[in-house]
Amino acid sequence: MKTLILMFSLLTIGSSSAWADNLLPYIEMPIESTNLLAFSGQGIEFKECSTCPITKLKPNSKVAFYEHNTPIDIKQATELFVSKKHDTVSIFYNRKTNTYDKVVFGGHIEIEPIQPHPNFQ
Repeated sequence: MKTLILMFSLLTIGSSSAWADNLLPYIEMPIESTNLLAFSGQGIEFKECSTCPITKLKPNSKVAFYEHNTPIDIKQATELFVSKKHDTVSIFYNRKTNTYDKVVFGGHIEIEPIQPHPNFQ
């Protein structure tokens, strides 16, 4: 019985990443701003860590850019990318389609309301 439980546990742990990919295709990926390698209207390239492989994403038809909870346009977002003003950047994307629809510089401040973005009104 113990052997059966151990085998089941090992199989479950081994396949958990595949389950996560299928169950959670849309994720928020917080990264250090130094790992955001490329940023433009055509796409984003980043690494989850300094030794991780590069992830390349294309923009969705509508993309929202934020500095904390305040909506910004792509020009302001590009300035934040170049200046590295914030330590973290969160990218919200679909892992199946490799498309992103939201980029947050500095992360959301949870005690303040998030303002609606004009691209989604």
